[in-house]
Amino acid sequence: MREIIINDPNDVVYPLSKDVYEDLKILYHGTSNSYMERIEKKGWCKNDQPHDMKDIKYICEVFESLD
Repeated sequence: MREIIINDPNDVVYPLSKDVYEDLKILYHGTSNSYMERIEKKGWCKNDQPHDMKDIKYICEVFESLD
């Protein structure tokens, strides 16, 4: 897997060359490398959630309990 480091988070320029951008065999997920292992294990899943819904539900319940 090719990893591209973007040092300036405010740089909005697309980091890949035009030939890479136009190649339909290449998927650019544009996420941080914290998701790389998950993508490599599970593959590219359309509309996949970045977080487990159980964790999101737990956070919502804690928030609601605090009023």
